[in-house]
Amino acid sequence: MRRLIGLIVPVTVIALWEALAQAGVLDADALPAPSAVLQGLSQDVQSGRYGEALQHTLIVVLQGWVAAVILGLVLGILIALVPAVHKLTSTSIEFGRAVPAVALVPVGILIFGFDKRAELLVVIFAAFWPMLVNTIAAVELVPRQLFDTASTLRLSVWNRISKVVVPAAVPRILIGARLAMATAVVLAAVAEMTGNPRGLGNEVVMAQSSVR
Repeated sequence: MRRLIGLIVPVTVIALWEALAQAGVLDADALPAPSAVLQGLSQDVQSGRYGEALQHTLIVVLQGWVAAVILGLVLGILIALVPAVHKLTSTSIEFGRAVPAVALVPVGILIFGFDKRAELLVVIFAAFWPMLVNTIAAVELVPRQLFDTASTLRLSVWNRISKVVVPAAVPRILIGARLAMATAVVLAAVAEMTGNPRGLGNEVVMAQSSVR
């Protein structure tokens, strides 16, 4: 029932949007009616353009997300468990997080041209930081007693990480992975809008330029 009540606002907004568009209050070129949007989507689906663009974007998102998760997990565990590495990288991490991922689009184009690799560079860079930061925080919050128990049992370094650190840190690590996925989706579309002539982002720009 709560979910049904929660639908009242978006349904009302869409209905009002449609009514204003049909009445001519809204400029159809600037803000087309929801029915026109659905009609345009239907045409793209039938022509196959939407499927091709969606496939490209999803592949880039998944590849970039997997790479970012692996890099963030490995480096995050290393940084959190080795104090010397933490001290050496803390400033660089704060600096790297502040760099807008979109700023890498020209760099990617310069290195790779208008190619999928330029898009992947942006996606991986953007998705890497939430994964890295959440992994570091998750490992640092593992109770000290678990490390003491691992020392008492004389577990190897690999066993400490795989049987103690990772299981205890999984909930927070998954939060980082979820944030990384959301970031990857957004930045893939942005990169396609500005630097790759394929994917959903490029389709949006092409549709805008042709007033669709």
